[in-house]
Amino acid sequence: MDVDICSGCLLYPVIFILGWKISEQAISCAKQSFIDAGLKGNDMGRADRPLVPESLGLISAVVFLVLAVVQIPFLDSNVDLTLFLGALLTITSAAFLGFVDDVLNLRWRHKLWAPAVSAVPLLTVYFIVNGETSVLLPKFLRGFDIKILDFTLLSKGGILQLGPLYYCYLLALIIFCLNAINILSGVNGLEAGQTVIIGLGFICYNLIELYNGKLSEEHLACHYRSLSLIVPFVGCVFGLVRKNWYPAEVFVGDTFCYWAGCTLATTSIIGRFSKTGILFFIPQIFNFVYGLPQLFHIIPCPRHRLPRFNSETGLREMSTTRVKWSKLNVIGKFWVTAGKLTGTIWTKDLDDDELELNNLTNLNLTLKIVGPVSEEKLTTILIFQQILGCVLALFIRYYVAGLVY
Repeated sequence: MDVDICSGCLLYPVIFILGWKISEQAISCAKQSFIDAGLKGNDMGRADRPLVPESLGLISAVVFLVLAVVQIPFLDSNVDLTLFLGALLTITSAAFLGFVDDVLNLRWRHKLWAPAVSAVPLLTVYFIVNGETSVLLPKFLRGFDIKILDFTLLSKGGILQLGPLYYCYLLALIIFCLNAINILSGVNGLEAGQTVIIGLGFICYNLIELYNGKLSEEHLACHYRSLSLIVPFVGCVFGLVRKNWYPAEVFVGDTFCYWAGCTLATTSIIGRFSKTGILFFIPQIFNFVYGLPQLFHIIPCPRHRLPRFNSETGLREMSTTRVKWSKLNVIGKFWVTAGKLTGTIWTKDLDDDELELNNLTNLNLTLKIVGPVSEEKLTTILIFQQILGCVLALFIRYYVAGLVY
């Protein structure tokens, strides 16, 4: 494995730089073609609202797929190419569905389940190669037989065999990751920026595991396989974020959100750290939970919950919605009251029955805390939150998980 480690030290930096430079250059060359094809939109976060090409995440996705295939002859000899190619097929399917979404503007009920289609290739290959379908139980659950629905799952030595239910878990993971990137978005540079940070977190985790010298050959191969996907991916996204950062030259589109979410989920699955991988999505999980009342229409949810742009000041401000207190159910009233008490929801009484509150997204919550700021500063704050989330993920993995598992 020493030879493989040395070759990896040479291969991965080269692949990263190639992904960055080729992606950035290809985007510059292709952006006018996207405008000519009608894939364009106005940047609502700038006073002059310039026309910007959309869906340029497709270019980075294509560059990534080419690099991922080209590097195959140079990969670690232990990498399982069957699973690796199955992962690439799933990622390709996700990028295609994302582009379909950009062109056809799918409804949210379709966005939620479309990722399940792209997950089929990976899950099929995972089944064929007899992928791991067991999970390690927390210490306090070991020694018990666990029943879920009509399935009695036996745990032996702290290992719980999930069987078919494990594939349901993997499917749910892919669906969540694809939608998590999409939901925590709305300002230039955020989707691509948070993805770069999560990807770097994955790289750090893989490198820590590779060099701690305590893993079997099989698990070492899993981490090499994971690195072979995530390194070119981060390089390509880094090239994209440089073009998407405020003031944006291009928009990433839903193509990027599908591609990025699927790649991150797939990387954690074939690297066998899907539980650890979820920890790197702490800001996305918080954003999802915080916004649940609007996502399930317990509280009125406008079509767009993006922060409002004040053309007079040039700053981003909270966007709000109006609700009738008498029309809220018990859960809605509880959520608003709890938010007011904890300072996580801003409200303003308009009359005896109507009130105004901020839309329930992490972007609006951040603006509630720090006040109106420029779009670039807002993105920087949110990227810093993502960095803290990844640091917390590594801390939990190496200093807290050992107390539970």
